[in-house]
Amino acid sequence: MKKTFLLLLAASVVISSCKKTADKTNEGDNSSNTVDPCTMSISSNDGPAAGDLFLLGTDNSFNDTNLFKKTGSAQTWDFSALISSQQDTFQFMSSLSTTLGTAFPSANMIISAQGLDLAAIKSTTGISIIATELPPIINNISITPAFTDPAVFIPYPLQKGGSFNDTYSAGVTMRYDTTLLSGLVVIDSIRATLTGSNSFVIDGCGKITTPSGTYDCVKYKLTPGTLVEKYEGRANGTWTDFTVMIKGLAGFKTPEFPLINSKAYVWVSKDKKFPVCMINVDASGNATSVQYLK
Repeated sequence: MKKTFLLLLAASVVISSCKKTADKTNEGDNSSNTVDPCTMSISSNDGPAAGDLFLLGTDNSFNDTNLFKKTGSAQTWDFSALISSQQDTFQFMSSLSTTLGTAFPSANMIISAQGLDLAAIKSTTGISIIATELPPIINNISITPAFTDPAVFIPYPLQKGGSFNDTYSAGVTMRYDTTLLSGLVVIDSIRATLTGSNSFVIDGCGKITTPSGTYDCVKYKLTPGTLVEKYEGRANGTWTDFTVMIKGLAGFKTPEFPLINSKAYVWVSKDKKFPVCMINVDASGNATSVQYLK
């Protein structure tokens, strides 16, 4: 899903560590100064901060089925043939400068990507999403779920062999006037509760090449669990579970959380502070798009 690239809010949040290989032209052998990427550790101080802006190229025609799945130490991933069909920005902003930040004052940064904003908290243990704008899920009604259990976009610290499991829960109430049973039942609002989980496994390290350069890096895999949806309608003043009915309404779409509930493979540059490459895949494990840092 493209908006996951938002993959991977993440995210999230998400991640690994990479260091761009030095240009050794006329410099002799600098191998003694090279840090083994499999020993690197990324802390929150190495991650993005409010004020950072990243430009990403997107290749929607990528069809490799094996290279991006390589795991282990001293690996190489060559994506130099990627061709950008569009450019996207990924911006980290001060929460004080946005409407979403005003609505969620506990956020200390706003993440903006592909037309959507996410309110986030950055701490020593990671970047976590506490609210996110979403595209309409029904009848052009846009929603902004708040996370009662925040969703991790990037966990810290990050290093080869590390793993992290996260659960999250979000909810929102929206106006939705409709009548059922010839006017006998009047629904004036819908309440959505969404719960899920994510697994982060840093399973590879080595060198990755993109059209932007070659980087020493750590690779991680983000695997989402099942998203559980519950929809209640307030009918005649009483909240009732209408999950089956609401999901069956014409035009209904299951919410897609950018950066959170999409499977992805990610390589992140320690000195770049952001993933140098992100590959989103579908439920069958086939790549759907690639984004790389330009």
